[in-house]
Amino acid sequence: MDQTRAQWIDIAKGFGIILVVWGHLIPSDAKRLIFMFHMPLFFIISGILFRESELSMAVVFKKLCSLGIPYLSFLVLFAIVPLVYRFKLSVYGISPLLMEILKIIIGGRYLGGQTGVFWFVSCLFFTQLLASALWNLDKVWVRYWAIAFMYMLALLNSKYSGAWLPLNINVVLCSILYFGIGIELRSRMHVAKRYFAIIVALAVLGIVLLYHGFNNTNDMKYASYGIPVVTVVSAASVSIVILIVCQMIAKYRVVVPMSFLGRSSLFVMYMHIPVYCYLNGEFLGINAYFVFVTAVLFPAFLYFFVLKYRVLSILLIGNNRRLKSGLT
Repeated sequence: MDQTRAQWIDIAKGFGIILVVWGHLIPSDAKRLIFMFHMPLFFIISGILFRESELSMAVVFKKLCSLGIPYLSFLVLFAIVPLVYRFKLSVYGISPLLMEILKIIIGGRYLGGQTGVFWFVSCLFFTQLLASALWNLDKVWVRYWAIAFMYMLALLNSKYSGAWLPLNINVVLCSILYFGIGIELRSRMHVAKRYFAIIVALAVLGIVLLYHGFNNTNDMKYASYGIPVVTVVSAASVSIVILIVCQMIAKYRVVVPMSFLGRSSLFVMYMHIPVYCYLNGEFLGINAYFVFVTAVLFPAFLYFFVLKYRVLSILLIGNNRRLKSGLT
């Protein structure tokens, strides 16, 4: 990926993570709109960045390093350590402690509070592995029919949303659709630009439906996918509009800070709720917008600090290059 293309992708990720933090921390009417597309946007971006490779142990190991190690590290920091601390204070007995640890291992919907957003990482991991298998099929039509079938299963799961799998693996049935849109969009952005006005109209229509009482929104963690097909079209349209706009503005130096934020977006995703919990716990009545800004900027600056240290960058960012240099 060339420098210009990398920058517009990072700008889109930066914009996306701001919306994620806003949707989680600021009570507003915009929350349902943000939820309609913010997670689909990240799956689409991940699809754009995806590079097809045959599913193998080497691919699994690479994904475990880049996604699994930070996932486990932040789980220990924000779930296991506080749990053990409460156990030492005799808040928990040994049986409840082991039950809570089991829930943390199962992940997915069991993760709440400071680790509530971690479901995305485990879901992305399995989505990438599934994409590696699907995009190496010889027959393209088999891939598309498989994704269509999985989406139908996702809708069935949405109807009976009480059913879910550990690590939110069931959400992969829907996330693979958005991920696949990203993969196909990678070589077809020029086509999307050609039909930009139509895509904008579809995005606006989706927003109008949402604010006229229709359930045209997503809550992917809980397998709530809105209106069948319509919400997919709405979420994808809004996401593509954002991506095209980010391409257009990437040449302007004023958006460079947004690209830096985009590079740290996953780190910010891990950190923003712990920052929020700390500030609200220590400073009663603190301004919500100050908390929002801090929850975005503090993790972003911390990310670039962590990058300087090999062990920290492996544990908290999943820096494959640093890990390889340590193994060779």
